[in-house]
Amino acid sequence: MVRSLFAVCIASFIFSTALLILGNKRKNIFSAVFALSGILSFYFLLKNSFFSEKFLIWKTALSVITDNFLLGVGFNNYKSVSLSYGTVENVDVLYCYNIFLQVLAETGIIGFVLFLALLFVFFFFVIKRLSSRKDKKTYLFVLLAVIVFLVYNFFNSAAFVSTNMLMFFYLLSFPLPLYVVEKRKERVNGYILAALSLLLIISLGIPLYARQEYKKGISFFANKNFAQAKICFIKAMGDDYLNPEYSGRLSDVYFAVHQVNNNKIFLKKALKWSEHASRLAKNNGKYYYQLAWLYHFVKNDEKASENIALAVEKDPFNLLYQEACQILLM
Repeated sequence: MVRSLFAVCIASFIFSTALLILGNKRKNIFSAVFALSGILSFYFLLKNSFFSEKFLIWKTALSVITDNFLLGVGFNNYKSVSLSYGTVENVDVLYCYNIFLQVLAETGIIGFVLFLALLFVFFFFVIKRLSSRKDKKTYLFVLLAVIVFLVYNFFNSAAFVSTNMLMFFYLLSFPLPLYVVEKRKERVNGYILAALSLLLIISLGIPLYARQEYKKGISFFANKNFAQAKICFIKAMGDDYLNPEYSGRLSDVYFAVHQVNNNKIFLKKALKWSEHASRLAKNNGKYYYQLAWLYHFVKNDEKASENIALAVEKDPFNLLYQEACQILLM
């Protein structure tokens, strides 16, 4: 209900603006009706604490961004680390619910700058086209569609549904024919936009491929096919080295192989990748818990005690961590 109200609010204001731009007296009446609808929707959103919840979610997002400012946590990895930064009662923090914060958190400042550059090029050339009054209505529609998408996803996470993302990039590429006609300068600008789009698509697409390899690895691991599971997790890490889930799962594979073969080489490899996972997710207790038991098995009691204490510190109400703490600190 709340999301529907928000969509109505955004659409009303945007269509009101569009009718004013196209303007005549008859259209101004419809514009006023849309504006009134938007104001009423906005009022009900305020009554439902819609914006206050989003501010709490963004606070968590800013903490994630601060710790991963340069490269981010990796595309589609935000939900893997967000919960370790604390939860908000009755509020979903698995997503940023803000397209700009989500891009910054997952791709870092480098990906974020590329994203902003792509938007700048799009708006620059579409507005330029509108000023020429050729195909004005068509380009106004595309412009408003992109604005609606961005404004709606300023408070939601629908942008990261694959079909929505595909449609968004299609809209961004719509003015591309403008740049490759008439002048060489415009053709160069088209190449720049295409290059930026390609870089952004690659930066978004590779982690999705990594996630598919990860899911295959989970399936192999469940069927105790540890050799294939290891290959899948290594491929996933190769494409998305910053996701702690992948290194944590690789650690599980090596530990499982150690249990089958009783070979300490595999136990040391399990320890290595568990340490890597804990470095990537410093606020996630489960990796310290995993690491504590591995140190226990290599008979490093000091490190085991240190890591189980960190796990309990990160999640003091986790009964599993508390039980392990009593065992490992004996």
